[in-house]
Amino acid sequence: AILSASPFRRPFLPSSACIDVETDAMADEPASAYSDEEFTELLGFLSDPKMEVQRFAAEGVLAQTESPHFLEYCRRQPRKAARPLLRLAEKAEAENATSSAAATLAADGAKTSEQAKAARQ
Repeated sequence: AILSASPFRRPFLPSSACIDVETDAMADEPASAYSDEEFTELLGFLSDPKMEVQRFAAEGVLAQTESPHFLEYCRRQPRKAARPLLRLAEKAEAENATSSAAATLAADGAKTSEQAKAARQ
């Protein structure tokens, strides 16, 4: 899969595209020029193991949210649109809970260490 080096230059670059003049022209096309296959591919990138790819895909989905063609695709294919977005949200919540728990444990560990030092003195 080829992704643009800058997520702000193009909202979406399908893996079948090559980085050349033709791709630059594609960036100027309206969202309705994208096919259902490209929307499916974009949503699939939300499940990519690489966090950078997921971030680019999320930015691409955000860029498409005002596109009537993308919204129609989501109405016709609700599971294909909702599932990767829900998984991404669940993953973010789990990571947040894990990092909060780790921070709490670290803070409690620091307090316990300080209490142990104070008891020894």
